[in-house]
Amino acid sequence: MRSTRAVAGYRIEAADGRIGEVSGFLFDDDAWAIRYLTFDTRKWWPGGKTVLLATQWIDDIDWTNSTISTTLTCDAIRHSPAYDDSVVLNRGDETMLHDYYRKNGYWIAAPKE
Repeated sequence: MRSTRAVAGYRIEAADGRIGEVSGFLFDDDAWAIRYLTFDTRKWWPGGKTVLLATQWIDDIDWTNSTISTTLTCDAIRHSPAYDDSVVLNRGDETMLHDYYRKNGYWIAAPKE
């Protein structure tokens, strides 16, 4: 188990390169779960922005090298919806983000097999 303070600053590695560093976390206080990591992409390209990475889209965390990996591409992340931390994230915003990546939301029940 790690604290969020320890993980802040970890590098985000997309499928095709480094894309940012963890700057924060969005916590679901109903479910007591971290739903998203926030990270700033401005160091990696001019005009960058703060974006969200759903925890379910994390493929690996390398504690030794302080990296978090995802199969999302740099280009997909670059064009993803921006996150504004001055506005409360609502289900509409989450739906837009998940639709952009063509991913099911955590709030959608998985089909029973």
